[in-house]
Amino acid sequence: MRVRTVLPALAVLGAMALAPAASAQTLRAAGPPEPFGPPGLAHAAFAPGGARVAFTTPSYAGLFVTDADGSNLRRLSDEPAAGFGFAWSPDGTALVARVARLSEAGRANAVKVFDAATGDARALTDYRVRMPALPAWSRDGARVLLPAAGGAEAFASGRAPLAGKTGADAVLVAPAGEGLVLPDGGRLRVPGLPDGTVLRAVASPDGARVVVEVMGHGLFVMDAGGTNALGLGRGSAPAWSPDGRFVAFTVSRDDGHAITGSDLHVARADGSERYPVTTTQTVLEANPAFTPDGRALLYDDLDAGRVMRLPLRVDE
Repeated sequence: MRVRTVLPALAVLGAMALAPAASAQTLRAAGPPEPFGPPGLAHAAFAPGGARVAFTTPSYAGLFVTDADGSNLRRLSDEPAAGFGFAWSPDGTALVARVARLSEAGRANAVKVFDAATGDARALTDYRVRMPALPAWSRDGARVLLPAAGGAEAFASGRAPLAGKTGADAVLVAPAGEGLVLPDGGRLRVPGLPDGTVLRAVASPDGARVVVEVMGHGLFVMDAGGTNALGLGRGSAPAWSPDGRFVAFTVSRDDGHAITGSDLHVARADGSERYPVTTTQTVLEANPAFTPDGRALLYDDLDAGRVMRLPLRVDE
């Protein structure tokens, strides 16, 4: 049975000061990239714990998983838009996605949870004509949160609460991307964060910080409580390193009509340095994701239409 609740009034998220990098280390490419996983897939994301990898297609149609080495492909869904903004559960056993249904009457969306081992799907909502926000997991995985007017809806995910993942949930992108919202309904007004459409808000592995992508303004790192916003510069599609010290992202160039260049960059999360890890002229690299050990980046080769793996090294 589907359980739906609306989270109550504002509670305070605990703030933690941005921690400086432990040293002046940098991440650099350690060798040439190699294909990873089956061709024709995109937007790879490792599950917490690293046992599986999720993919979609370049057009976000369908949802797929493989083993950690990119083998043993299984399709969880062939629904339109299932791959746009999908997210792994904290225990790495399930994925949540906003799926679409297209008809002559238009498009409707629903939120579903997919078991990564069995492929079983659990619908958390009916199909809705209006669903402008993406779902996210609570920190313990027992609920799925869907930003809505006045706060966030919460649905029982069907997963057991993950031990040790108590505490406040991360901030969410408000419907239509207009700012940030706390799961309990409070709206964040972050000093130092520019006004504009928020495209993404990605929590750090420990949940203490969030990297936010603001359209036209680039990337910002802040505490989970909405303080100490720090600009990282121009970029998109941010991803945290497993130790929370680095943020990888895409920096692209265009001529006003099409992308003419795209590379992967890394910034230290304390804002002290940013630099490219790819500098190709003929390859369009985008959408980075760290491997669980932090020793490689998975990314989309937009021209080849497949996922690549770039080994990394740490330079002192």
